[in-house]
Amino acid sequence: MERSIGSTWRPRSAAGFTLALGLLAGACEQSPTGPGNGPGSNLVARVAITPGTVQLLPGEEASLKAVAYAADNRELPGWAVTWHSYNTAVATVSGAGKVTAVAAGTAVIRGTIENVFTDVTVTVSALNPVPTLTSVTPDLVETTTPVAVITLRGARFAQGAVAVLNGTPRPALYISATELHLVLGPADLQAAGPRTIAIRNPAPGGGTSDPLPLTIAVGVSSVVVNPAQVTLSVGQSVTLQPRALDAAGSELGGRTFSFTSSNQGAVSVSQAGVVTALGVGPAIITVSTGGKSAAVQVNGQPAVQFVMVTPAPASVLVGSTTQLTARTLGASGAELTGRPIAWSSENPAIATVDATGRVTGVAKGTVRINAVSENVVGSVDLEVRQWGPGPVSTLTLRGFRETVVWPNVGATTWVDGQGNSHPATQTLFGGTLTLRFDSGRWTRTYIINLHVGTELVGTETWTETGSFGYSFGTNALWFTSDATGETVTGMDAAPGEVAIRQSVGNGPALTQRWILE
Repeated sequence: MERSIGSTWRPRSAAGFTLALGLLAGACEQSPTGPGNGPGSNLVARVAITPGTVQLLPGEEASLKAVAYAADNRELPGWAVTWHSYNTAVATVSGAGKVTAVAAGTAVIRGTIENVFTDVTVTVSALNPVPTLTSVTPDLVETTTPVAVITLRGARFAQGAVAVLNGTPRPALYISATELHLVLGPADLQAAGPRTIAIRNPAPGGGTSDPLPLTIAVGVSSVVVNPAQVTLSVGQSVTLQPRALDAAGSELGGRTFSFTSSNQGAVSVSQAGVVTALGVGPAIITVSTGGKSAAVQVNGQPAVQFVMVTPAPASVLVGSTTQLTARTLGASGAELTGRPIAWSSENPAIATVDATGRVTGVAKGTVRINAVSENVVGSVDLEVRQWGPGPVSTLTLRGFRETVVWPNVGATTWVDGQGNSHPATQTLFGGTLTLRFDSGRWTRTYIINLHVGTELVGTETWTETGSFGYSFGTNALWFTSDATGETVTGMDAAPGEVAIRQSVGNGPALTQRWILE
């Protein structure tokens, strides 16, 4: 409801009437923006107050706001407001418009601006309402806590309201109509288990709110985190898994953990326990709950940018193996050691690869072998070849598995420049063995060293030729030599090897094992 003093005021004497006419005439002579009441006037024409009606309980408060308007409904900011209560036994009002309910009844609160006023009726209920409880903070308290202050928040709490703990009324400190405090002592906290809390307003009226849970939990004795130590490349993340334990080592559920990093520039951590390497450097992640904590060591390292696989290209025989090597490099090209490598074959029907990079030929063909580190892929194309006739007509094997000492056959002495003879030993090493499947011929070249004692006195390169046959069913080779008096026979050997048994004259036989490079 709005009222204007201008609609009820009357002069009480002729002198007053004359004075009023003079004031009115003077007002009419003002400019359109002056204190006149025409269009564009800044004279207060009405006052609006919000809220228009107020209902409170004893002890509750409400704030009123008064706004002045001109005759053309323009808001006039900056005017001072005078507040007044016509029944301070029921409700008082401050100079800022804050209303405080005192006792049951009604009170008229008036807001006045430049002799123009509006009244608001405040009703203070005689009956306390039923309160509403919306939160309990904290809602978990440990048995090791000496004293706990529980904050209870809600609405329509009355003076004299109590907290009801597990059905038993407990005194509570009244803060406001929306907040109470409950103090729990050692007797309340010595036994772990669930509790309930409600708010009860006193009579007249009053009532009890719906309860909310409160948990009294066994105290935390220690905190353990998995992993306890981790190294992350820049950009990588890991989620920590913390556990709270009691004195017996049993896990305590329902605990909330906090996470902090000692070096946010290198390693960040979220309150969900997600650790991310932002840069290069160490950090300590502290995980806490119930007054206990654990530390996790995290190291940020450069990320892998390249993976190089050697040899490239690569080849292997069916049934044979070959070793691949992967190197991880950073953005600068520097090698990064100790990075995990995951090996895989894009076609295991052609070749397989194990966790160390050793490849086994399965069937003739070409396959790509991948090495992955930190989601960076390095690859090599590998050809799987097969013994026997085919597109590859020549197969070269190099070297012996071991140096072989030739038995004392043929020349066993060495004559020096003075004509003196010395006992000598021939040693075979190195060389190549070439098999041409298109012609069925073999060529063998190796080196013979002649020693007198430990002194090397002569070196000779020896070449032999012959023919060979091949059994596809048994992967067996057999040889004949072009040299007279020399017997050469094939032997079974491990994949990737050729074994040749050779004898000259009546001397003992010598077995050479040639290996594929």
